[in-house]
Amino acid sequence: TRTYDRALFNANGLNQLNPTYSNNVGVGITQPLLKNAGPLVNNAQIRISKIELGQSNEQFTAEVIAQLANVMRAYWDLDFAIRFADVQRQALESARELERVNTLRVDVGTLPRLSLFQAQAQVAERESLLAEAEASIIAAQDRLLALMNWSPEMRNEQWDRPIYPVD
Repeated sequence: TRTYDRALFNANGLNQLNPTYSNNVGVGITQPLLKNAGPLVNNAQIRISKIELGQSNEQFTAEVIAQLANVMRAYWDLDFAIRFADVQRQALESARELERVNTLRVDVGTLPRLSLFQAQAQVAERESLLAEAEASIIAAQDRLLALMNWSPEMRNEQWDRPIYPVD
């Protein structure tokens, strides 16, 4: 039964306090859907974990291969930088020899002075290229050491020793 208090309504029958009522009904049913479904359902999480373990192992293997490839690339970059610096040293020696020969020929008078200036400019250019090549050796060594987890904080006599790649 419901009872209404007449004090809640005014003279013209409108509700001033607007009382509200709410009804809630709940029903719960439990049905074991996978009951007696066999070991496939019971072992599903184990199979999922095995698959995830396999994926994790493959990701680890891929990262190791990538890191090894980076180290090998850095090693051969260092080898190239050293060989390139050797070529630049030879080019510098050739330019100095040309400068020496041109100096003698200018002194004798068989060559114009302009040729000597050109040879001197060539020597200066070769010296600059050699300095760049030697800087690239240092950069390649630092890159290789960093890939091998030699941090600059661990700097010691081994860090500053040159690395000579061997075939």
